[in-house]
Amino acid sequence: MEDVIADSIAEDAEITRWNKEWARQFEKFAHGWMPKLFPANYYKDMINYWIPFAFDPAHRYPSIRFPWITTVAYTSEVADETARTHICICVPVHI
Repeated sequence: MEDVIADSIAEDAEITRWNKEWARQFEKFAHGWMPKLFPANYYKDMINYWIPFAFDPAHRYPSIRFPWITTVAYTSEVADETARTHICICVPVHI
């Protein structure tokens, strides 16, 4: 799943260029200073966070509510709430 998503995003040169630029900023102002608070698992010009969850029958995500059926949930996040003029770049990443 990680490969498919990373490869798909990498097909867009503009998004890849922005990912690299923002990764440099993230490294300089967050991960480089406080790596435990801002972990960075870099993979194919993306940062992936892997957050494990325990089984919870009341949780809204299927992979947590039914782990024996849905073993992975992948959430794509972009900083669109702060993007302003770059919002048109964020939309295709969500799709």
